[in-house]
Amino acid sequence: MKQIKYILAVGGVMAMLAACATNNYPIKTCVVSGEELGSMGDPIVLVHEGTTVKLCCEGCIKDFKEDPAKYLAKLKVTDKPAAKTVPPPVPAPSKK
Repeated sequence: MKQIKYILAVGGVMAMLAACATNNYPIKTCVVSGEELGSMGDPIVLVHEGTTVKLCCEGCIKDFKEDPAKYLAKLKVTDKPAAKTVPPPVPAPSKK
């Protein structure tokens, strides 16, 4: 019984970490198929050597794992910085 609780707790923590890691994902398409993320249900989220990768479906996992460098390169080519989740501070009004 303790093992089941432990597994559920670890699973919950992993889900929270995956959600946090994907807030600033730079592209809206699957790096494998090119399909729009979310077009086939919730995207599949993988973390490969510290890099978060989103795929459109489970079918793309095999292709990604066969040549991750090929697909990770697509994330680096975007030249689009990750979106900031916190807006910059508003400057104080100047006193004249």
